[in-house]
Amino acid sequence: MSNPSQLSEQLDAYRRVTVDTQDVESLQLADGAQKTLFLVYVGERAASERQAALRRTDELISTVLARVKSLTGKYSAVLTGKHTTMGGEAQRRKVRSLKAADESAADASQFENLGCVFIYTSAPAVIRFSLAGDKGARSTWRVDLGNATFAADCNASDSSQTVTLSWNDIGPKDHDQHTLTLANIDLQLNFQAKMSGNDDPDKNKVSSWTLEPVTLTYSITLDNETIDRVEPLDFSNVYAPMEFSYHCTNRSWMLSRQNLTEDFGVAFSALELPGFQVQAFLSDDAPETFGRAWDCTTFFTIPIWSGLFLSLILLLVLVWSLMMLASVPTMDRFDDPRGQPLHVPNAE
Repeated sequence: MSNPSQLSEQLDAYRRVTVDTQDVESLQLADGAQKTLFLVYVGERAASERQAALRRTDELISTVLARVKSLTGKYSAVLTGKHTTMGGEAQRRKVRSLKAADESAADASQFENLGCVFIYTSAPAVIRFSLAGDKGARSTWRVDLGNATFAADCNASDSSQTVTLSWNDIGPKDHDQHTLTLANIDLQLNFQAKMSGNDDPDKNKVSSWTLEPVTLTYSITLDNETIDRVEPLDFSNVYAPMEFSYHCTNRSWMLSRQNLTEDFGVAFSALELPGFQVQAFLSDDAPETFGRAWDCTTFFTIPIWSGLFLSLILLLVLVWSLMMLASVPTMDRFDDPRGQPLHVPNAE
């Protein structure tokens, strides 16, 4: 049916009765041979009341069908409507279900369209510091940075673009009998474009991009001593072809232990960007969605290698078993029940 909501208007031979949902027990069939069409309007509900509305609708339909069944043994029921009452909420629920994320995790994500760059994180960034303790022991100070403020320079040059992520001041925090304050936190991302080769007619066309150099600047105060630092981070393996986005579910950028500053007592150790996804050098007519993901996870992961190794061992065991079965010799003589039995002397 092209217009199921107009079904009642097309059934002229039926006497139409609108059901009073508050008094279902008063329903009666039409007199004589005339057929009855009961119309039950469940009304609209807001998207936020979906679960409760579905329960009330189910209870109402069950009550009406039970009453109709008591009046006649044969009936047909049609459930239809003019439009969905869920609106855009249904699509958002679908997306959240696909990501298997709860409402709080969805609110913690951050997507920014900076014109020339798309950038996304599924949760606030985390920065870790290593603190020197007594007798050479070290402890870790974890700082949740919260939502960042973005700024972009899309016209730095034809082959480079710059994005700066800034966070509010963090602190003071007490940790292992120390008071720490973190301020002026900036993460500068420099995107470099790789142009097409000389054989390409359009030599100025971007074929791929990389993310380097990347610098993290901050001011940190340990107790009463403050120092400003600039930490270079290695993002050289963050790259993607043109019209692709780089994605990594769980990734942290760390400094080697040799770079830890021992004299100040606190040193940067790692930066985490959960669910990090970025795409640079966007065209003017690009849609506001990421391109296909160029994921940081390689095809042959550790579980895949483990499965292949175990399969190889089982295959070798199978081949060895088949070889052992094939090496069993066939007897050259068999006992004849109609003749003399075989006599095998066993004297010493």
